[in-house]
Amino acid sequence: MGTNPSRRRKTSGVSRRKGSGARAGHDSIGQLRFLSENLADGMLYQINSGPDGLERRFTYLSPAVERLHGIRLGDALRDPALVYGQVCEEDRAAVAEAEARAARTRTRFGIEVRVRLPSGEVRWRRFVSVPREDRDGNLIWDGIELDITEQKQAEIRLRDERERLAVTLRSIADGVIATDTDGRIAIMNRVAEELTGWSQAEAEGKALPSVFVLVNESTGEPLRDPVRRALLENETVEIEERALLVARDGARRIISGSGAPIVDGDHRVIGAVLAFGDVTEKIRLAEAVQRTQKLESLGILAGGIAHDFNNLLGNIFSHVELALGTSADREVAEYLRAALDTMSRARALTKQLLTFAKGGAPIRRSEPLFPFVEQAARFALGGSGTACSFEVDPGLWWCGYDKNQMGQVVDNLVINALQAMPAGGHIRVRAANCVLDKNEHGALSAGRYVRLSFQDSGVGMPKAILARIFDPFFTTKHKGSGLGLATCHSIIERHGGCIDVESEPGKGSTFHVYLPAASKPALSSAGPPAPGRGAGARILLMEDDAGIRDTLGKMLERLGYECVSTRDGEEAIRAYREALGASRPFRMVIFDLMIPRGMGGKDAILEIRKMDPQVPAVVVSGYAEDPVLASPREHGFSDSLGKPFTMAEFAAVISRNIG
Repeated sequence: MGTNPSRRRKTSGVSRRKGSGARAGHDSIGQLRFLSENLADGMLYQINSGPDGLERRFTYLSPAVERLHGIRLGDALRDPALVYGQVCEEDRAAVAEAEARAARTRTRFGIEVRVRLPSGEVRWRRFVSVPREDRDGNLIWDGIELDITEQKQAEIRLRDERERLAVTLRSIADGVIATDTDGRIAIMNRVAEELTGWSQAEAEGKALPSVFVLVNESTGEPLRDPVRRALLENETVEIEERALLVARDGARRIISGSGAPIVDGDHRVIGAVLAFGDVTEKIRLAEAVQRTQKLESLGILAGGIAHDFNNLLGNIFSHVELALGTSADREVAEYLRAALDTMSRARALTKQLLTFAKGGAPIRRSEPLFPFVEQAARFALGGSGTACSFEVDPGLWWCGYDKNQMGQVVDNLVINALQAMPAGGHIRVRAANCVLDKNEHGALSAGRYVRLSFQDSGVGMPKAILARIFDPFFTTKHKGSGLGLATCHSIIERHGGCIDVESEPGKGSTFHVYLPAASKPALSSAGPPAPGRGAGARILLMEDDAGIRDTLGKMLERLGYECVSTRDGEEAIRAYREALGASRPFRMVIFDLMIPRGMGGKDAILEIRKMDPQVPAVVVSGYAEDPVLASPREHGFSDSLGKPFTMAEFAAVISRNIG
């Protein structure tokens, strides 16, 4: 290993002892040479870098250099640069830096580099050596070189495979988590990171339940680890229904998915994979559809009985009012007024039922929501003493809405908030503009909306109740009808919007109402009503029910008008034609919309308009859902009146149209 040639000396006891040590050294070198020459895919070397560490001289080199580097041993010993020069250019700086650091600190030197052989082939090598000083102060490197090409190629293939897997996982719309056999996370895709709130780097090596936290939506109790179940049962298992994934930031999402064991080619379980997706919006949309179907089913029932029921109720109204106008007995009059009050409540309940069930098409006008909403809310509070604050975005968009129906929504939501705060509290009403992207809200299309939020500080609601609050007739109140929130849902839906609720026990509730924004006020095309002569005017009445026809005729006479009654459209058309021929035209026609066994008002008015385009015409009906009542002018009428109605309402609609 020395750098100076050996010189002969006379032997002595000391020299003999040195000779003995030299033989031991030769034995060590022999063993080293044997090891070096029989080392598969590797070679041993020793380099003397001189006292300044700058020289490069092999003091020992395995004959394997010829196999590993394609250089004859003698040539490599004479010119070490033949070996050094094979290190690829892009790796030389790293070699120099690592070598300098090891020489300076006298620590182990190790590096993996590429070498280019004389044949042009590029191979991977690992160099490991330890620097030391010999007795002459020279820096000596005892090292080993190993060919690791196959290992590196395998690593590259594995890395490429992992990258392809990562690309595949990133492209999957669901969350994917892979674990080892102990249930510790190995891989997460981007969706899984977003849903859990953990990055791959943070989650790797952690037990799945510490990252993937599942609780029961109704009870909040922890659910079983699906990966642990899949590993124990050695089969695919489904995530339990209505499972909530609690993210790192506390966000909760309803998810569905499954876990399955990962099996290698020898059928050994080497881990597990979990695939899951956020189905929160899907569940909400399904619930909204289910609510709509319930309302539609009830609407079929309600629509079927509405006409007859309203006719009966209207007949009772008329007779009671006629009796009230003829009775001079104060006590009888008091009883009749009480009966009218009761019937008015029955009428209000019927209208509410029809509104959320099948009818009540909104008569929308483009207007600002405020101050209307604030006025309606304060009216509903009605001296309750409950504080109510309003926060309205400047520049709040206009909406196309039916004031009567929206007043009913505000009234119901405020009353609901009051009932949720029996000990008092605070109601906060907020109004803000919002723009929804496609699929941002499961029940709404993309576009501009105004969001009204009604927040109370009441008792809140558990999940089990939240799922049913918009169901018709569902109530938790002793005196509630169960129609208030169902009516709100129906009205908002018919306005093209949506109503949502957020609530937790002890934390109050917030109802969010979304209404489509209107780009500009909708201008009415209706002209002013035709002038009339008022009292004494002849009015043509068409009503199929004999009792109602008789009662309405008496009411018209009581109001000072001359009434001609007919049973159906054909009879009404003949009467109108005859009146024109006799130069005694009618100043108004009042037609029932639906005649079960004859021509109804919708068809009859078309014939009347051919004879007289200007005559005021009022359509009356117990079918509150019919669009003719919502938009009478679009169907040839001047005005509309829904059954049942009071004499005052009857008089008002006549007065509006003929004075």
